[in-house]
Amino acid sequence: MIKNVILDIGNVIFNFNLLNVLPAFTDNKDEQKFIHDNIINSPEWLVYGLIDTGYIKMEEAIEIVKDRTNHVNDKLISDFWNNYHDY
Repeated sequence: MIKNVILDIGNVIFNFNLLNVLPAFTDNKDEQKFIHDNIINSPEWLVYGLIDTGYIKMEEAIEIVKDRTNHVNDKLISDFWNNYHDY
């Protein structure tokens, strides 16, 4: 019999600080700031948990961020979104 279901472990069960993950993607401080400002602090990531609630898919969020940033760092955006959970 299932007694408990855990749906969220980041900062619930495990301490997960995305700022500590940024150096895994780039050593460049400007690129780290870019990720922080345009992904971690984005409406897609934060506001109402659009991805967490399933309102939008990660692929949609990636395209929204790429469009909003005028495709300046498309590879960095895709790499971060698709791999941050490995850390």
